[in-house]
Amino acid sequence: MIHPLIAISSIALTFAITFGIFMFTSVDVEEYFFINILILISIYTLVALVRDKESYWPRRWLQNPIKVIGKYVFWGGITYVAKITYTSHSFYTQAFSHAEYFLNFYFDLYLWAGLPYFVLAEKFRYTQRNFLSDPYLRILSLFRQVFKRRWSSLKRVYRLRAYKTFVISSFLRLHFLPLMVDQIYFTNKDIATSLGENTWTYTAIVAIMTSFVWTIDANNASIGYFWESVFTKTRFKAMDTNPIHWLVTMICYMPFTIWATTFLPALMDHNQAVVHIIDGTWFEILTDIIGLVFLAGYISSGASLYFSTSNMTYKAIQTRGPYALIRHPATFCKVGFFGIATFKFAAAYTAINIFAYVLWTGIYIARTICEERFLSQFEEYRDYQQKTRYRLIPGLW
Repeated sequence: MIHPLIAISSIALTFAITFGIFMFTSVDVEEYFFINILILISIYTLVALVRDKESYWPRRWLQNPIKVIGKYVFWGGITYVAKITYTSHSFYTQAFSHAEYFLNFYFDLYLWAGLPYFVLAEKFRYTQRNFLSDPYLRILSLFRQVFKRRWSSLKRVYRLRAYKTFVISSFLRLHFLPLMVDQIYFTNKDIATSLGENTWTYTAIVAIMTSFVWTIDANNASIGYFWESVFTKTRFKAMDTNPIHWLVTMICYMPFTIWATTFLPALMDHNQAVVHIIDGTWFEILTDIIGLVFLAGYISSGASLYFSTSNMTYKAIQTRGPYALIRHPATFCKVGFFGIATFKFAAAYTAINIFAYVLWTGIYIARTICEERFLSQFEEYRDYQQKTRYRLIPGLW
């Protein structure tokens, strides 16, 4: 796991390049809103290549051409199926239609860059570990069992953690990637529009900073779900298979979050009529600053995770930066931000609004417990628990 400062610096550079392109070139933000995903992957890949000290087996160019071509055709087919799914299923075409732009661009990019990528991977990143953990070979093994109708053998193979991880992670990516990409569309569009208007009022600055947080968050999640490569060593090591854990996790996303945000006074239809619990500009500025501090903590926590931002999975454990203070700093900061954003308004102090916030907080605490139960299976995380004792509140829990 890279140092948090390297990850945060990479993200800052990514968005400086991204909005420089949108502001000073003819590139349309609505058509190429996703370029920050590709830029961050490129920067992280360069960082990984510089930091990589592992020794790899010597290989000739095209030592196994059939395997290279097979991987190119296979993953191209998988990408095409995902592309067709997003463009034909009503759930995605109605709610997350912008993800189609990204996948179309990526598929075209894959057609000409995919084959050279696999040639380079076989030449320069060949080790026993990479060979044994290659998902392409695992899928071939599953297909072989199906083709030969070895159902008992297929069932036995699927029980292995590696195969379960691949199958579940595939569905995880298929579901979450369009959610994250669609969020990037709206936040990047809002930021580019605000920067283009050049109206630097206090309200506009706070709105831009808030949008930056959510687009960075979605960008981190997108590459966490999307990118897996031997060059960045970002393959999934394990994935939680507990259905209760996944139920708790899924509640933290749409459509539940759409219902949850209806209880935020600032987002209610009567937004212009809401008043703060304490009148005065100083109180508004103070609560905005506290909220931005929580958001800064939230985004620095997410940014520190490198390629490991994904639900109920095990890739690598971050132990530095915010994670040296508590084990779930992003959850702490997110709950704190929405607490400030909710209860600074007088309209929040109703039984239903208070109940909704307590319920929402309880769900995130339950999600934290589920993550801990899963990750504590691994020695790396148990060592981290010994080093960083508290989950959410330093000195308490």
